[in-house]
Amino acid sequence: MKFMNRRKSKRINKKAYEISVDWLKSMLPEEEISKIKKPQKNNLIYDAKGTARSIPSSFRGAKRFIKNNCNNKNIEDITLKDIESGKN
Repeated sequence: MKFMNRRKSKRINKKAYEISVDWLKSMLPEEEISKIKKPQKNNLIYDAKGTARSIPSSFRGAKRFIKNNCNNKNIEDITLKDIESGKN
Protein backbone atom coordinates (compact mmCIF):
# COMPACT_ATOMS: atom_id res chain seq x y z
CA MET A 1 0.00 0.00 0.00
CA LYS A 2 1.31 3.43 -0.91
CA PHE A 3 0.99 6.27 1.54
CA MET A 4 0.83 9.91 0.51
CA ASN A 5 0.14 13.24 2.04
CA ARG A 6 -2.91 15.40 1.33
CA ARG A 7 -1.05 17.73 -1.06
CA LYS A 8 -0.07 14.87 -3.32
CA SER A 9 -3.57 13.42 -3.14
CA LYS A 10 -5.07 16.75 -4.25
CA ARG A 11 -2.67 16.93 -7.20
CA ILE A 12 -3.60 13.38 -8.22
CA ASN A 13 -7.34 14.14 -8.00
CA LYS A 14 -6.95 17.33 -10.04
CA LYS A 15 -4.94 15.58 -12.77
CA ALA A 16 -7.35 12.61 -12.87
CA TYR A 17 -10.28 15.03 -13.28
CA GLU A 18 -8.51 16.83 -16.16
CA ILE A 19 -7.78 13.52 -17.90
CA SER A 20 -11.36 12.27 -17.49
CA VAL A 21 -12.76 15.53 -18.95
CA ASP A 22 -10.34 15.32 -21.91
CA TRP A 23 -11.36 11.71 -22.48
CA LEU A 24 -15.05 12.59 -22.34
CA LYS A 25 -14.57 15.48 -24.78
CA SER A 26 -12.76 13.20 -27.22
CA MET A 27 -15.74 10.83 -27.25
CA LEU A 28 -18.44 13.46 -27.95
CA PRO A 29 -19.31 15.48 -31.05
CA GLU A 30 -18.51 19.21 -31.05
CA GLU A 31 -22.06 20.40 -30.24
CA GLU A 32 -22.26 18.16 -27.15
CA ILE A 33 -18.93 19.30 -25.66
CA SER A 34 -20.34 22.65 -24.59
CA LYS A 35 -22.98 20.86 -22.48
CA ILE A 36 -20.40 19.17 -20.24
CA LYS A 37 -20.62 20.56 -16.73
CA LYS A 38 -19.13 17.92 -14.44
CA PRO A 39 -18.49 14.29 -15.37
CA GLN A 40 -19.33 11.51 -12.95
CA LYS A 41 -16.50 10.32 -10.78
CA ASN A 42 -17.43 6.64 -10.75
CA ASN A 43 -17.84 5.20 -14.24
CA LEU A 44 -18.14 1.48 -13.64
CA ILE A 45 -18.78 -1.43 -15.98
CA TYR A 46 -20.35 -4.59 -14.57
CA ASP A 47 -19.45 -7.91 -16.17
CA ALA A 48 -21.64 -11.04 -16.30
CA LYS A 49 -20.57 -12.13 -12.80
CA GLY A 50 -21.52 -8.76 -11.32
CA THR A 51 -17.95 -7.61 -10.74
CA ALA A 52 -17.50 -3.85 -11.09
CA ARG A 53 -14.57 -2.63 -13.15
CA SER A 54 -13.66 0.99 -13.80
CA ILE A 55 -13.06 2.40 -17.27
CA PRO A 56 -9.32 3.22 -17.55
CA SER A 57 -9.90 6.77 -18.79
CA SER A 58 -12.61 7.62 -16.25
CA PHE A 59 -11.86 9.54 -13.06
CA ARG A 60 -11.36 6.40 -10.98
CA GLY A 61 -9.28 4.64 -13.60
CA ALA A 62 -7.08 7.68 -14.20
CA LYS A 63 -6.64 8.17 -10.47
CA ARG A 64 -5.56 4.54 -10.03
CA PHE A 65 -3.09 4.80 -12.94
CA ILE A 66 -1.57 8.02 -11.60
CA LYS A 67 -1.23 6.59 -8.07
CA ASN A 68 0.54 3.51 -9.37
CA ASN A 69 2.88 5.47 -11.64
CA CYS A 70 3.54 8.71 -9.77
CA ASN A 71 6.92 7.41 -8.58
CA ASN A 72 8.07 6.82 -12.17
CA LYS A 73 6.84 10.12 -13.65
CA ASN A 74 5.91 13.56 -12.47
CA ILE A 75 2.14 13.80 -11.91
CA GLU A 76 1.78 16.78 -14.23
CA ASP A 77 3.54 14.89 -17.07
CA ILE A 78 1.01 12.04 -17.22
CA THR A 79 -1.39 12.38 -20.16
CA LEU A 80 -4.41 10.62 -21.59
CA LYS A 81 -2.16 8.91 -24.15
CA ASP A 82 -0.10 7.36 -21.35
CA ILE A 83 -3.22 5.88 -19.80
CA GLU A 84 -4.57 4.57 -23.10
CA SER A 85 -1.28 2.90 -23.92
CA GLY A 86 -0.80 1.61 -20.37
CA LYS A 87 2.75 2.95 -20.18
CA ASN A 88 4.49 3.64 -16.91
